[in-house]
Amino acid sequence: MRILASFPSALLTLCILNGLITTETCANDKITIDGTARMSEISTELEKAYQNQHPNLTIVSNFSGTGGGFHSFYRQEIDINRAARKINPRELEKLATLNISFLELPIARSKDQNETLYFYVLRDSLQKEAIREFLTFVVSKDAQTLITKHGQSLASDQLKKSRELLEQRLKPFRPE
Repeated sequence: MRILASFPSALLTLCILNGLITTETCANDKITIDGTARMSEISTELEKAYQNQHPNLTIVSNFSGTGGGFHSFYRQEIDINRAARKINPRELEKLATLNISFLELPIARSKDQNETLYFYVLRDSLQKEAIREFLTFVVSKDAQTLITKHGQSLASDQLKKSRELLEQRLKPFRPE
């Protein structure tokens, strides 16, 4: 039996799954990620850790390259494009032409500090609680500790900027 009830004013979602009532992410919630395979160990580690904490959540993660991820991003088929570089002017222009808003969030650095892992998140995907919670997790102290298994955590000033940017972008979704 599965019953879903939403109360937007209270920002509460109840799920009854197998007779249990939970306010956790419902089973039909899904995060879709595509993009670079560079630094895939970092992304995979974060995804696994988050999914272990939220077993009812599905994370679909593909590695079609940064460009391939952006093609899915243009069509709004994914929530997050993972990239080992900043978005280039041609990609920015295409997103502007399509009137697609997004959040650019630095997540980690490569072991040699030559690359930064970015998550490009569709603005519309920020409406999903699962996305907001996942992004909050990836910039958390716990996640940054996990990152050090395969790369480098962000420098403290860069991490602070990522957290502030995320908080600013999530503010419209927080209850007052």
